[in-house]
Amino acid sequence: MTSLRSHNDKVLTSATEQLELSVPVKVKVHFHEDIFVIQVPRATEYEELVERVGKKIRLCGPRRDDGPLKVKYKDEDGDLVSLASTEDVQMAFEAFRPGSQVTLYVQ
Repeated sequence: MTSLRSHNDKVLTSATEQLELSVPVKVKVHFHEDIFVIQVPRATEYEELVERVGKKIRLCGPRRDDGPLKVKYKDEDGDLVSLASTEDVQMAFEAFRPGSQVTLYVQ
């Protein structure tokens, strides 16, 4: 009975993890005085995230120069951490749970 319960717990945990991975990440983007919201797949790579954020800002935000975007997130200590790679994006998304959001700060 114990091994069956253990197996069922593992299956349930695996199913829960797969569901969380399939749920898009809600990303709140702070840019100057504006706030935008986008949704991206959990497995989004750095270049794709920056492209999506830049597109949203161009479509909805104030005019800006065409220099590279500097994207940051607040870590668990409250420090602003720069995103520079897909690994950084995954670290930012690590705490995401369905029903919550990830907040990015863009300059």
